[in-house]
Amino acid sequence: MMMENVLICVFLGLLGAVMGSFAGALVWRLHGRKNFVNDRSECERCHHKLSILDLVPLFSFIFLRGRCRYCRKKIDRSTFAIEIISAAVFVLSYLFFPLAEYKELLLTLWLVIMTGFLTLGLYDFKYKLLPNKVVYPTFIAAAVFFVVKSVVASQGLLGTLSEFALALLPVGGFYLSLWLIGEVTKKSLIGLGDVKLGVILACFLTWGGAVSTLFLANIIGAIVMLPMLVSKKIKAKQTVPFGPFLLIAAVVVFLCQIPIEKIISLMYNI
Repeated sequence: MMMENVLICVFLGLLGAVMGSFAGALVWRLHGRKNFVNDRSECERCHHKLSILDLVPLFSFIFLRGRCRYCRKKIDRSTFAIEIISAAVFVLSYLFFPLAEYKELLLTLWLVIMTGFLTLGLYDFKYKLLPNKVVYPTFIAAAVFFVVKSVVASQGLLGTLSEFALALLPVGGFYLSLWLIGEVTKKSLIGLGDVKLGVILACFLTWGGAVSTLFLANIIGAIVMLPMLVSKKIKAKQTVPFGPFLLIAAVVVFLCQIPIEKIISLMYNI
């Protein structure tokens, strides 16, 4: 049984790296308004079309020592990082997945959602935007996940809608309020993409999980941003994308089933 788990983890790690490479390529093509089906990936520096060998996840970066095969200029390290992160997310999702019934189906849907999250997180980090071309397909996968999970739990229609509404309030409702305030005051506080992201998170989080996610996202944001502010790598008034922190927090809370009490305790200790 242990050997079987090891093989599954190896497979999911490799699959995760492939999907991380896919997410990175999707971000590049969406931002450059490229045709994802027909246009080939290219070096961002010399614009040389990349061969299949240049696109092998993880290994191509290592073998090429982080440089383009054609112009020898350094490849953006985020390309390698997203593949490592994606591989880790896929393996940890299998090891810590909290739902036992229909695990194979729900885990498959979850990994599809994770691919969407990786793409959204990377795009938001680079360009401070959550593109609808990724948000909507991710929401569809999350909605199917929610429906299957609700059927497994044998919830009625009223119970299902109530659970969704309660989970939506802490994140989606909070960000919707900020967005509406920004619209009224003509001072953009947050993008509408974060509101849509809250709807996606409500598909797999409980009310307590959504509150925990909101708190944990702010903790992660503070841990990441404060050193950068102190070192003056970013300015106090500079716009910072919050989507990546929210996504990381949601995944951690769901997989680890962290209750709000632990989050509050963590904030108190900090």
